[in-house]
Amino acid sequence: MMCAVLLRHEQNPSGLAHRLDLIFESLKVRYQRLLHGTLNSRPVVLVFAVLIMCLIPVLLMFTRNELAPEEDQGVIFMMSSSPQTANLDYLNAYTDQFTPIFKGFPEYYSSFQINGFNGVQSGIGGFLLKPWNERERTQMQLLNGPTAPTPGG
Repeated sequence: MMCAVLLRHEQNPSGLAHRLDLIFESLKVRYQRLLHGTLNSRPVVLVFAVLIMCLIPVLLMFTRNELAPEEDQGVIFMMSSSPQTANLDYLNAYTDQFTPIFKGFPEYYSSFQINGFNGVQSGIGGFLLKPWNERERTQMQLLNGPTAPTPGG
């Protein structure tokens, strides 16, 4: 019953909504004409599709593997997890051993650890690196590992 009152059919539409309707209707008509014109010439569409398919390997060779370039943000994150039967004290005892390892790197500035992150059995942490002008290796070089110093030596 309320629709009969609220949703009235106007004989002479006007205003912004009517103008937008006219604009979108004209866009729809133009799009339909272009689409029908394109689809009516199937050989051209098929040749274009085959050309694109053949160019995909060539285009992939010249694009980068990543969407964004690697960036040295000056921090290395890590996740820690423990057995399901472990409690927070168990996790704390083992994650406390990370700090001496971190301090073994000459690029070390500071570290952090949050245990109990997403459950008692997991934690997140990492270490902050010195500013870029005070270190020789980048974040990515440190993550690769073979040139990283071993703890205690």
